[in-house]
Amino acid sequence: MATLATLTSGLNHDGRPVTTPVGSEVAVEEYTYSLAAALADDDVIEAIWLPAGHVLVAPVIALRSDEVDTDASPALTLNVGAYVDGTLDEDNIIDGMTTGAAGNFQVGPSGTTAAFDAIGYSEEDRKIVITVDGAPATGATEGDITLTVGYRAATQYDTLSDT
Repeated sequence: MATLATLTSGLNHDGRPVTTPVGSEVAVEEYTYSLAAALADDDVIEAIWLPAGHVLVAPVIALRSDEVDTDASPALTLNVGAYVDGTLDEDNIIDGMTTGAAGNFQVGPSGTTAAFDAIGYSEEDRKIVITVDGAPATGATEGDITLTVGYRAATQYDTLSDT
């Protein structure tokens, strides 16, 4: 994989404190990235912090986008991944969503053909990111991409994970 270009570092609404639910509470975070230029292959959009000791809630993961690949035969797919120990696994949460090519709303894991992998909890905070796979055939220079995730405190039934 080529060197990744980080497009934004305004995690969780530009520095607002991260919500840390307790017990059975579910927190929902949303981040919107507004394009300033066309996306490129291997771009990374830093989106949301997942606090240490928390896990994602699968039904509450949504990616919606304006049409950021406007070609009649779009080549763009978006993934959702996480950094662990400074290393990015670019698609360890959702792999292969075509939201950015179609300019619509997709919910993962249901409602899409994208692969979904549940990630266990970690003893450290993790960045959740959107990654670009394949350069857009015709890249739009404006529009929004929004990631929404739900997460909760890990329980004794959740798996400790290094991803």
